[in-house]
Amino acid sequence: SEQSIRLTTAGRDGYCREIVVDGDRLCEVSKYRPVKGMDWIEKVLSSPSDSDNIVVGFHANNLVLHSTLTNRDILTLPCGGGHRSYALNSLEELLAEKVATVAYIKASAVYLAQVRLENLNVKPVFQPSLVGQEIHTLKVIHFHRERGDCLLALGSEDTTITLVRMN
Repeated sequence: SEQSIRLTTAGRDGYCREIVVDGDRLCEVSKYRPVKGMDWIEKVLSSPSDSDNIVVGFHANNLVLHSTLTNRDILTLPCGGGHRSYALNSLEELLAEKVATVAYIKASAVYLAQVRLENLNVKPVFQPSLVGQEIHTLKVIHFHRERGDCLLALGSEDTTITLVRMN
């Protein structure tokens, strides 16, 4: 017997769907709303070593991280909403360090937030002229908590990628 492949999708309608690949067909086996009131589910971060899933999504103008284990929001970051390009540190780093590192683009500037519990420190860290006319995408490559430095990859409108280390 073939081993079935299960997929989980998330979407702008606030629902997750469990899908099984059956030969050349996709069969939806369940549809559920992991967080009531979250308008846009971006992804669900699952850890094989922990029973907690972190739902990443948007509600109104906020990026929200929601714990399914405690059934509460662990981060609400006013960033402007779901149409933002953003990057978030990995689930392993989030659970081990208890710090969320979020970088996002708003009004053509890159913002960096490093959040421990309710301690929120958000500020613009540089303007788009660093990489070209506009910054279109970004990724947190590495964050070192003890040193307080962060390595970001920025993508511009002309497909140039710039690496930036911040202290």
